[in-house]
Amino acid sequence: MPPAYGGGDDIGLATNFSALDTVICATYLVSVLVVGGVATYVCRKKTSLDDYYLGGRTLPWWMLAIADVSSYIDIAGTMINTGLIYALGVRGMFIEVRGGLCLFLAFQLAFTGKLARRCPVRTKGEWYTIKFRFGAKLGGRVARTAIAIVSLVGGIFGVAYFSIGGGKFVTEFIAVPAYGGLPSDFWASGGLMAIALGYTIVAGFTSMVLTDVYQSLFIYASFTVIAVWGMQVTLPSTFHVFIPTFNASSFLNISTTHDAWAAASLSSPNIPADSPYAMYNSFGGIVLLYLTLQCLRSASGPGGMLPLHLVQAFTTILPLHKNNIFRQA
Repeated sequence: MPPAYGGGDDIGLATNFSALDTVICATYLVSVLVVGGVATYVCRKKTSLDDYYLGGRTLPWWMLAIADVSSYIDIAGTMINTGLIYALGVRGMFIEVRGGLCLFLAFQLAFTGKLARRCPVRTKGEWYTIKFRFGAKLGGRVARTAIAIVSLVGGIFGVAYFSIGGGKFVTEFIAVPAYGGLPSDFWASGGLMAIALGYTIVAGFTSMVLTDVYQSLFIYASFTVIAVWGMQVTLPSTFHVFIPTFNASSFLNISTTHDAWAAASLSSPNIPADSPYAMYNSFGGIVLLYLTLQCLRSASGPGGMLPLHLVQAFTTILPLHKNNIFRQA
């Protein structure tokens, strides 16, 4: 058993923003709102539901593709990917076959994207009511009712997932006060969602696509810069990683080697049972399960992701506890 480290809150203290950091973030935030405002101006004469929900079906395919990819790059997912690689090594990226690698985009490119674009519906509810999906008899109604329930539960888990990740990220850099008996994470994530809801509700789908395309410029540039920095780092032959335990005030000190950490292997990482990351010890089976679920839901068209999202929510929210690996990495 690797030795436990009882550091708790003494390590991973919040990073303070410099004046330059604050200016950069404020400028970016204002620029996103400006893009949303421009989209609102462009859409001011579009009053039909198709214009609001689907951009009038006139947005170019490349813009939709960029928006689709960038919309799946989120703070919570980035934190989880970082934590998985830190704790499990390069093999940690295999876990992200469940969604983080966006394998569903291959299915959209092949056939489901064309199906969704040509289908005469605007919302997911309308998609499930078309007769060729489940039929109009009792069995079809039961299936649609079950999907509605799963959609509601999945939506709640999805909001919790993004809220936890977004709130924790913001409070790492900005001192957001707690208020009304609710933690600072809650108010930080609430502010982020309010900003996104603001420009989305006002301008609809066109605003969302334009802001996603704008944000992707920064996302892809940061990917390139960070990749270059990472390639310039040389890891030592042996080093230690600290992973959380179920006791929020202690961490396991695990010694590993460069070769073991860099191996893209499906073998078990042999994480001690008192860490939440022990859930990945049956590594090969877990990756195969995620791959199967991903292929099934991706091939099922719009809405097919819901069962996978429920499974994913249970296996990703658990490591995101208060004193988590992301604060310590």
